[in-house]
Amino acid sequence: MKTLSLKQGSQEWLDTRLTHFTASEAPAMLNKSKYQKRSELLHLKVTGEAKAVNEFTQRIFDKGHETEEMARPFAEKIVGQELYTTTGSIDIDGIPLLASFDGITMDESIIFEHKLWNEKLADSIRDGKIDQHYLWQIGQQLLVSNADKCLFMTSDGTEDNQAWCWITINGEFGKGILPIYVMKGLGGLGDNWKDELLAGWVEFQNDLALYEPPLEVEADTKFEEMLTAYEQVKAEADIATAKLKALEDAIKAEAKQLGAKSIIGSHFKVVLSERKGSISWKDVANSPIVMEAITSHNINLDDFVGKGSSSYQIKSA
Repeated sequence: MKTLSLKQGSQEWLDTRLTHFTASEAPAMLNKSKYQKRSELLHLKVTGEAKAVNEFTQRIFDKGHETEEMARPFAEKIVGQELYTTTGSIDIDGIPLLASFDGITMDESIIFEHKLWNEKLADSIRDGKIDQHYLWQIGQQLLVSNADKCLFMTSDGTEDNQAWCWITINGEFGKGILPIYVMKGLGGLGDNWKDELLAGWVEFQNDLALYEPPLEVEADTKFEEMLTAYEQVKAEADIATAKLKALEDAIKAEAKQLGAKSIIGSHFKVVLSERKGSISWKDVANSPIVMEAITSHNINLDDFVGKGSSSYQIKSA
C-alpha cells in the first residue's frame, strides 16, 4: 500500500478521491449503498459535482468525526496498539483503489472503522448480521491495506453506547469477548468477494468512459424572463389556492350550521352529499358466527356495515 500524506477533508484529499475508486464508494458502485445511487457516483466522478450537503447532514458528519476521535482510545485498548489515521492507495490491473482509515496500526495488520452510534447498527453487530453497505467498504479497506482484520465499531464516543466486532477475511464468528465477523461464508460477502469487488470496479470504469452528463445550459435573457414570470404567477396561484380553500371551508361550515340539504346561489350551489356505510368484509371473515350463518343461509350483514358519512360539496348551479 502506498501511504498518501493527505488530511481528510482537505481539497487535495477531495481531488485525489476523484481520480481513485474509494472504499466508501464501493457500496454505491455495487448498488448496495444506503445513501448514494450508482448513477450519482458516476456523475460525481465525471463532473466532480457532489450532491449538496444540507446543514443537518453536515452536523451529522461533524458529529461522526468528533465521536471517532473520542472512540479511538477505546479502540486502541481493544487492539493493544496505537492507531493512526491515514489514506492509502493501490493499483490492481489499472484499477486505482483508495481507502481512508479511521485508524491503522504501524505494521498495517489491523485497521479501525468507526460509525456514529446507531442502535440498529449496534444490534446488527451484536447479532453478526452486518449490512453489505458496511461490509463492502471494509472489504476494500482490507484489500488496500492488506490488513488481517478490521475493528468495526459504532459509538457515541463513550463506553456506555458502544458496540464492536472484528471483521476478518478468515475465521469464525462468535459472541465471546472477541466477536469475529467473517468476510466470506454465511452472512458475509461470499468466498469470491475480492473478485466481485474488482470486477465491479472494472465495469464501473468502463461505464465512466461512456458516461455523458445530462445537458445543462444557462438560461438566456428571454428564458430567464419566462422563468421570472412563471415564478410570479405561481406565487399568485398559490395564494389564490389558499384563499379558495379557506372560502370553501367557511362555506361548508356555514352550510352545516344552517342544516339545509342544498343551498342554491346565482352560479353555485352547496349540496349535502351522504354516503352509506360499507360492509367490512374483514370483520365478516373474522366473525366466529359467520360459518354457522353461511351454513344456515341466515346471514344478516347489517351488523357488519360501517358508519356512514356526509359532507357538503360546492357545485355549479
